[in-house]
Amino acid sequence: MSVVPIEQTTPVETQDFVETGARRTGEYPTFGRMPKAANTQMSDAEKRAAEAEMAALLRARAATPGARAQYEARLKQLRALAANHGADAKKEIEN
Repeated sequence: MSVVPIEQTTPVETQDFVETGARRTGEYPTFGRMPKAANTQMSDAEKRAAEAEMAALLRARAATPGARAQYEARLKQLRALAANHGADAKKEIEN
């Protein structure tokens, strides 16, 4: 490996779009007004309420007879979907 001084290297060719596509005004670009958020930020109280609700639902589900069987059946459905989705989508696209 040899070290070549930068002065001896071949300059990179400037593409046409670089020269014509950018205006060199010396100023930073401005994007006008700030974008508006799609929704408001969730407060800490709302977060705690949602976590409590989900924990209660989880406890209720665990106490339900047959919850494990429901879980296993849904898991089987999702695994079958994962195994076949690609081929099914390809067939649908091709037809």
